[in-house]
Amino acid sequence: MPEPSIPEMASRVAVLMERRLGVSGPDLTTKLRRGGARLPRRVRSAAASLADTAALAAHPKLAQRLDQAEAARAYAICTGYLSPLGRGYRARGLALSILSTMAFAILVVGVAFVGYLVWRGFV
Repeated sequence: MPEPSIPEMASRVAVLMERRLGVSGPDLTTKLRRGGARLPRRVRSAAASLADTAALAAHPKLAQRLDQAEAARAYAICTGYLSPLGRGYRARGLALSILSTMAFAILVVGVAFVGYLVWRGFV
């Protein structure tokens, strides 16, 4: 499978940002301006590098001087973070989050009840 071109990489990252973060805009640069603060620093800098590279790739003479390996690395970082998780994985994470919250609440109530019993002199 041939490696995608730099503008294709930038558009794929822009689509993933729209799906995962809900930001809108015509291109990756606009989407980074609107939703870049919600990305980790490493992913944000890789997406900014990819957006700058895609802007330079529009010019034929400058496109020859671009580092394809650097663009591929930035693309891999962005897609690794922005690729959506599977439905089962998200459901499992939600269930674990709810169960851990309930367990913590039961623990706090239990400790408060034992403290009340000690305070009243029953234990």
